[in-house]
Amino acid sequence: MTETEEGIGLVGAGRLGSALGRRLRSGRYPVVAVASRSRVAASTLAAELGCPSFESALEVVSHSSITILTVPDRSILEVASAVGELGPGVLAGRVVLHCAGVLGIEVLSRCTERGADVGVLHPLAPVPDGNPASLDGSWATVEASPGGLGPILTLCEELGITPLPWNGWNRGLYHAAAVLAGVMPVALEGLGEEVALAAGLPMESGPALRQLLVLAAANTKRLGASGGLTGPATRHDSETSLRHLQSLAGVDRRLAEVYRLLLELMSEKQGQSARGGGQLDA
Repeated sequence: MTETEEGIGLVGAGRLGSALGRRLRSGRYPVVAVASRSRVAASTLAAELGCPSFESALEVVSHSSITILTVPDRSILEVASAVGELGPGVLAGRVVLHCAGVLGIEVLSRCTERGADVGVLHPLAPVPDGNPASLDGSWATVEASPGGLGPILTLCEELGITPLPWNGWNRGLYHAAAVLAGVMPVALEGLGEEVALAAGLPMESGPALRQLLVLAAANTKRLGASGGLTGPATRHDSETSLRHLQSLAGVDRRLAEVYRLLLELMSEKQGQSARGGGQLDA
């Protein structure tokens, strides 16, 4: 059995599974099997990728050399335990991996006991709609059993993702960091659009604020988190910040409190940077 003979199996046909499948479609290791809780979603994605769909994860694993579980985090243990019920020898030489950032390889222990190699591939990429372009230029944390590391690194290469080897970090804090960096800025931009409307700006101002987010992200990529920071807080303009707080309180006191806490944290961060600490390598 080789990867080129059996290829990749997907258990989960949601946003991430669809993005991974579409990115792999034209690669050396195509998707050869799809299953999902939604039979319609599985058959639709499978038809797009030119492969069969199946009713269960067990069937996908049986037809694939590498199986990627893109099911919700809360379902990974259940699916992995079910896969572990495959007959003796079926899992030998196969790789089963999941994509949850908050869980490690231990959740796949039942598969390991049955002879499979296991791993975690957690893309540090926002995937809101299944578009494979969401993966462009992204990194992914990678954890694996000894036999699973090589195939997962090959998979990263096929996906165009830079691997970041797992080194025993605190998973809860790691995943929170990913949410702070990849999700919260989008949520804050959305709140910014609501505040703009409250200020009297037209709906057409939305794209202007979204471009502001894009430019801020580009500055952060170029200069790092501290170097890319701008605004009244970086100029120590307390009068402007106070005016912001007063105006926001008139819209929603919770927004004003969020803004105040962000200003406080930004001030502390600037103090750390001035003392030469608290900055990850850019």
